[in-house]
Amino acid sequence: MKKRRIIARHPILDKKQRILAYEIFYRSGFVNVYTGRNHDEATLKVIVDTFGRGPYKDLGALVLAYEQGQWDKVQICAQKLDLQPETVAQAYLQALEWCPQSF
Repeated sequence: MKKRRIIARHPILDKKQRILAYEIFYRSGFVNVYTGRNHDEATLKVIVDTFGRGPYKDLGALVLAYEQGQWDKVQICAQKLDLQPETVAQAYLQALEWCPQSF
């Protein structure tokens, strides 16, 4: 039997029970059952595998640099993505405003 990677999604609802986003569940193994002990660790692996390599690598680096306040790196990452740092800052602030209103 071949080991498989399985991704599932579960809706995240706002106050009015409308779908706001989806939570992603990840597991890998020989059966379609999560047998791990740490759900956060499994989710982190999906995030790292998605935004740490491949086509979203530069975007992941930009988000991480911004979250960590590494402003020189934000400049470099934004330039790679052909974004103005001011645009990144504005999007980040909009996300901070949007998040509490959604729950």
